[in-house]
Amino acid sequence: VAGLYFLLPDLYNDYLADVTGIRAGTHPRVIELQAEIPPLLNSDTATDRAKAFDLITEGLELESDDEVLLGLGGLFYTLESIRFETKGQLVRDEGDYASERIRKLSKLSIDERTPETLDEIKALKQRVFEGSSEGTELDNKASRNTLLSSRHTGRALELNAKLSTA
Repeated sequence: VAGLYFLLPDLYNDYLADVTGIRAGTHPRVIELQAEIPPLLNSDTATDRAKAFDLITEGLELESDDEVLLGLGGLFYTLESIRFETKGQLVRDEGDYASERIRKLSKLSIDERTPETLDEIKALKQRVFEGSSEGTELDNKASRNTLLSSRHTGRALELNAKLSTA
């Protein structure tokens, strides 16, 4: 995901170069936004990426037929979906580790168990429960972003096809 975020400015500029000059009547603020977004994508901070996403949203509200913004919005949603899926997998892996640790601790004989062992088992069970809930929530976010990506990308491709045949 980090690598894809790193490539976003180049992808954006290539995509922008492909469609520059095809349209007439683009909203002036959309042109400004197209200049403002790439530097934010070069940044590796979540705040700048969030600001870039907000600018894309602003542009789509101004001109919903701008396939550059639609295409980039689709790419952003795809990256966010990948991020949530990856984070969800990490949460599930933590839960699997905790479950395995519980099994190992449960196999200890009564003589080998200490009060700390019981406390650890209790904490691990809580982590498994929380991890399951968090994993489900992350999966839902990933699904939502995948759907939004599909909608934005589909609309961008549709517009690009219309402009290419015009």
